[in-house]
Amino acid sequence: MVASEHIHIPLFALNNPLYTNVRGKILSFTLKKINDQYQKTKHAISREPLPPCTGFFSKTMRLPCAHTISLLENDQALMLHNIHEHWWILEHSPVLEVKENASRVQQATAHVTLDNMINTLPMILQNPREVSTRGRLSGIQHSSVNSTRRDPSGFELVECRE
Repeated sequence: MVASEHIHIPLFALNNPLYTNVRGKILSFTLKKINDQYQKTKHAISREPLPPCTGFFSKTMRLPCAHTISLLENDQALMLHNIHEHWWILEHSPVLEVKENASRVQQATAHVTLDNMINTLPMILQNPREVSTRGRLSGIQHSSVNSTRRDPSGFELVECRE
């Protein structure tokens, strides 16, 4: 999925300077959600003002709402930090940036730890020990007193005699 995200960038994101800093760094689904909010700002300017901000979209989606986008200056682009890390494509996550910026000692320690994890022998599973259960005891014959087997009908008895 992540590889296809690099290839598929919606046309509106290519032409709009709002997406310059986030294009190719966030999921295309996210770009579409932000574009929906951007379209609300454009329609609000031409028709009527935006309704008061409830903060619901920003809280639930962790994306800039129409009100936040409307506060941006003309031709000002969204920044990656305006969008929650959940929506970032993995190559741009802060964890990877920390790895790249880590000292040589930290990188060497990480490599040694990973090598140890990969090269250690897995725990060999042995035969499990037998545990006595509360189920039916083995070796005891099935008695007819406690049987759930029904008695043959008269019709079946006649067939057996023949």
